[in-house]
Parts: sequence; C-alpha cells; structure tokens
Amino acid sequence: MTIMATFASIVLFTLFIATGDGEFARRGIAAALVGLIGTAMIAVRRPHALGLFTATTAIIIFATKLAVTPGGGSGSAIALVMIGVVASAFVTRGRRVYLAGFTGVVIAAHILWTGEFASGVAAGSITATVFVFGSVVFSWFRTRVGLDAKRYENLFTRAPVSIWEEDFTEVAGFLDGLRSEGVTDLAAYLDEHPQVLRVAAGKIRVEAVNDAAVELIEAGSKADLIGRLNPETLTDDALQSLVPQLLGVWNRDDHIVLEVSGGLTLAGNPLDAILSWTVPSIGDELDLSHVIVAIVDVTAIRAAQAQTEALLRSKDEFVASVSHELRTPLTAVVGLAAELRDSLDRFSREEMREFVGLIANQGEEVSTIVDDLLAAAKSDAGTLDVRIEPIEVVAELRVVLRGMGLQNRVQVDTNGAIPAIAADGARFRQIIRNLLVNAQRYGGDDIRVSVGRAGDPDARAVFVDVRDTGPPLPSNVRAEIFERYYRTGQVPGLTASVGLGLTVSRDLARRMGGDLGYDHDGTEAVFRLLIPAAERVAA
Repeated sequence: MTIMATFASIVLFTLFIATGDGEFARRGIAAALVGLIGTAMIAVRRPHALGLFTATTAIIIFATKLAVTPGGGSGSAIALVMIGVVASAFVTRGRRVYLAGFTGVVIAAHILWTGEFASGVAAGSITATVFVFGSVVFSWFRTRVGLDAKRYENLFTRAPVSIWEEDFTEVAGFLDGLRSEGVTDLAAYLDEHPQVLRVAAGKIRVEAVNDAAVELIEAGSKADLIGRLNPETLTDDALQSLVPQLLGVWNRDDHIVLEVSGGLTLAGNPLDAILSWTVPSIGDELDLSHVIVAIVDVTAIRAAQAQTEALLRSKDEFVASVSHELRTPLTAVVGLAAELRDSLDRFSREEMREFVGLIANQGEEVSTIVDDLLAAAKSDAGTLDVRIEPIEVVAELRVVLRGMGLQNRVQVDTNGAIPAIAADGARFRQIIRNLLVNAQRYGGDDIRVSVGRAGDPDARAVFVDVRDTGPPLPSNVRAEIFERYYRTGQVPGLTASVGLGLTVSRDLARRMGGDLGYDHDGTEAVFRLLIPAAERVAA
C-alpha cells in the first residue's frame, strides 16, 4: 500500500504540473500522506504506528479544511478510509471501540469540511460505511493469512521429518547461462565438468530448516545450516545427489524423489536418506525461491537390510557348507561299507581292518559336526546344559586321542600333579576333539598337548594347551577365529570346517566356568583351555 500511495502521489503531482488543476494537487497531497505514514510505520515499527496514524489523520482533516472549498474533500475521504483500514490491522484489543471511534472521526471530518451538519453526516456516513466494510474485510483476510502462516510454521517446525526451504533462483540463472552457451545435455556436461557441479552447488541457499533437520545433520543450531551451501564440505556422494535436483531445475520439474547414499552428518556419521524435492507453483510459473526439500533418514533401515542380506548369504553358505561336509564323510562311509558288503571275500584281514578304521574315522567326523551343530542350536535356544562333576584330565585326553587315532602321534606333557577338574566329561572331550581337529587342519605337522595348574601352585584351575607349529595368526584375526562360521584356508585331504568348532568350544568352556583363548609364543600356536579344579568347586 505504501508503494502504491507513493506512486499515485507522483502521478497526481505530475498531472497537476501539466494541467494546473488544483484537484490533482489535493489528491496528490492525500496520497503522499498515505505514503508518508506507511514509510514511517516501516521505519519505527509497530509500537508507534497507531500514534502516527492518529497524527496523520488529524493533519489530513485540518489540511483538507484549509485547502478545499465547502463540499470538496473527496480525495481526503479516500485517504481517511485507507488510513483507517490499514490502522485496523494494528488494533489487537477493543476493535469495536476503534471502529466506532474512527467512524465518528470520519463523520466529524465531513461536517467540518462541508460546513453543514446534515450533508456532513450523510457524506460521512457513506465514507464510514466504506471504512467499516473495508476494515472488516481486511481484518478477515489478515486473520486467514495469519492462521495459514501459523499453520505452515507449526507444520514446518514441528514436523518429525527433516524439512529444508531452499532458494534455487541463482541456480536457475546459472543454468540458463549454460543453456545460452549451447549446453543441451546437462547431465553429460556435469559429468565432463565436475567443477561446474561444485559451482552450481554453491549457488543453492538454505533459507530455513526445522528442528528435525538440525537433529538429522547433527548440527549445533539452525544457524549452522542456513546460508549458501559450501560444496567443499559435501562428500562426493552428497554432491552427486544434487545432480537430479539441478536436472529438475533444468527441465522445469516440480517434484523429484531420489535416494542419497554415502552422505555424512556434520559429526561425521554416515547418513543414507530418501530426498523429496518439491517446487511450489505461482500460476504457471515455478517458484524456485521457496523449494521444499524433505529428507527421510533410512540409515538404520539400510543397515538392517544389509545385515539381513548378509545373514541370508551366510545361511546359504552355511547350508551349502554343512551339506558338503556331511556328504564328504558319509560318502566315504557308504562307499567303503558297500565295498565290504559286496566284495568282502576279496579283501584280506588287514585291508578289512583298514576299511573299518576309515569308516570309524569318517563316522566320528560326522559325529563331531553334528555335536557342534546341536550345541550351537541349543546355545541359541537357551537349552544347552552342562553337568559338572569331577573328572580326570589326562584320562579324558587319552580317550579322545585313541578315538581319533592320534595316541601315537600326539604327545601329552604333564607338569606336576594334575588335580581333577569340575567339568562335563562329554563337553570337555568335545572341546579337546575340536582343538585337535583345528590343529590338524590349520596347524603345523607337530601337535602336542600340555596340562598343568594355571599360574602359581596354589591356583585352583587347570590349563590344557593344544600346541602346533603353525605360523602365528594376524592380530586382527585372533578374535575373529572364535566367531561363528569363521573359516581360514583349508588343508587338502581333510574335510572342510563348518566354522563352529572354536565358537562352540569357547561357549562350552565358559559355561563350565573356564575360558578358551589363542596365543603364539614365537614357536608354537597355543590354544589354552582353562577349567576350574574340582577342589575349588568343592571349596
């Protein structure tokens, strides 16, 4: 309104100078006063606006009385209506009192201008009616606009989704410049000139963000995000995510949705998101100065999806591995048994003994795999039990060695008197069997077992070391070998490992109050099993 009044005053004074008609001058004065009051309101802001309105109203009334002849003042009446309507926007309390009071002022002004009570009241009533109607309409419109603005502000600020309001006006001008230079394929051009992408990114200005955006980007405050984008702080993946947005401006699209991967928050944490880019329209034109960008964080979803896919791959690999590992010894068992069944008379006693030994060994291999699978399944289900009782370590070791046919190949060294241990005999043998199989698969040629008290002579625990001459494992692998389904290289001629032996063995050791670990002393690889002594449990 201030701009319109100022422009009208210039036009009216120009017409007065050109024609000499005083009516143009009087109307120009009224318009100039409206422009002046508007300028003053902008300058001093709202607290003094009503005072300025009152002063201007008085000036118009008395200046008009001096400047016009009786019966005139139509231009001033219009000015009064305009001032009254605008002033009503600044009245927050006593609105009815204001309307009644200003109506009285308008009628009194007309009586003053005309010099006659009846005609002044009649003319003033018409002007007052226009004022009241205009004030009511203006107030309704202002209230609706205010409510819409407040509603938008609440939705924007409190939305649980990260929302950004961005200005792409300069970007549009920059891209129009490229188009005028002959660029027809923007995507190819940006691919060939990556530095142009950074220049374009620097022309995007963030005008506003909501609280969710601050939280998502892990910024200290909204001020950290508002302003021009700094392309130097954007990762390559985040910078590439701007290409579809630039193409949206180039093609005059009003909405695009894209996935952003490989982004980083201001704290350096990974950020994957789905981005919705929307441009509002004004008539048939896109308003690139108020582009709304909504960002939905899908980092956790992507991580869960990747974990699920990894689990599915692991399951498939596990099933394939178990199938192969069970089939290999079972094939030998079935083949050798069938050979003995069909051609028993052709084999000597030594050959039959060898066949039966092979069948027994392969059967034990299957049994070991099944035992590990069952132990792992029971552990997951929470139903794996151990029965603790005193057992003799060396005696149990020899049982395992004989069962594996290693009694003449693996030496057992004892260090002093070995007390009985408190353990589940079957589970203890399962651990030792797994450690010996592991040594055969991945260790050196020489395998030996050492048994003794852990620590000082008064220690109430017993260690069992399974040693081999294999090379030391890298430090980053030493913890991984106890993870489920972990497998290293395979030794030719031996059944592949399902990757459960060490995992199950450590779990069993800990359930019996002990532990299992790996080390290398520079000469030998050592898997040390610690088990509580029976005397400690009894005590």
